Amino acid sequence: MNAIFDTNPIYYLESKLTDTELKKLQEKVINEELKVFISPISVIEMGSRLKKTSSDFKKVQTSIRNLITLNPVFLPDPELQLVEYVLNLTISENEYRHWKETFYTIKVAPNVTELELGFDDLSTHTRRAVNLEHLHIFRNNYESCYVTDMEIPLKTIIENYDKKIAKRKSTRITKERIADFKKYLTSNNWTNQIKLILINRTDLPLPIDDAEIEELFKKIYFFRKAYEALFLKIFEEGYVPNAKKKNDYNDLHFNVYFHDMNDFIFITSENNIVFQELERKGRRKDITDLLK
Repeated sequence: MNAIFDTNPIYYLESKLTDTELKKLQEKVINEELKVFISPISVIEMGSRLKKTSSDFKKVQTSIRNLITLNPVFLPDPELQLVEYVLNLTISENEYRHWKETFYTIKVAPNVTELELGFDDLSTHTRRAVNLEHLHIFRNNYESCYVTDMEIPLKTIIENYDKKIAKRKSTRITKERIADFKKYLTSNNWTNQIKLILINRTDLPLPIDDAEIEELFKKIYFFRKAYEALFLKIFEEGYVPNAKKKNDYNDLHFNVYFHDMNDFIFITSENNIVFQELERKGRRKDITDLLK
């Protein structure tokens, strides 16, 4: 079983699983019944948490120590993964191994102060440090793209969108207009919007050949479905995308790793709207499912 862990089950390795349950996961890894994968999204979120709440250092560190006993494989960040899809190549691990090093540095740090200022790792004769402020700023800037991605379609479909947001009015639209939007999701205009999102994410020109685009879109099936689900939630419930709602953006981008040509399952306790397609396809599981 190939399992990508969300950030919350990493914390559960410290807080919710018993020693016996953790040992059972370790045995499954040893017996090649389970292979754990980690996204840089979790590294960013956990490092950012330490910057905001340094008192959580022991909790975060213990979670990471337990995770490393499961011999996790680190994935590219979502943008690099999209680059792989667009260019049809495999990114070298050296391009993103720094995320793994960040987790290892937190694992061996004496305390949060020395983690930031730097300390000598005697086991590897290495000077180590993690710039938690940088991770926190990176997370905030990264997530601000969430609003930018959504704005063009929102302004197109919701009349006086900016004024409604400014006055904190509902962004819900009528059932008739929701029906129109569902038709829009099958149009070339929506396809072009997805292309624009990909260009913004990768800084690469997209393939022009229709066959290549079709193949690329198969690989971002869950990512695309997550965006569509978010828009429908906005229109049906009046939900407003907000950069302060950090998990909305990060959760959405976990979908980048899944498509019908791989067998990854997603381990999370969250019931976010952006995971509904993974749920429908039986690819969203709780960490307790791994113990069965």
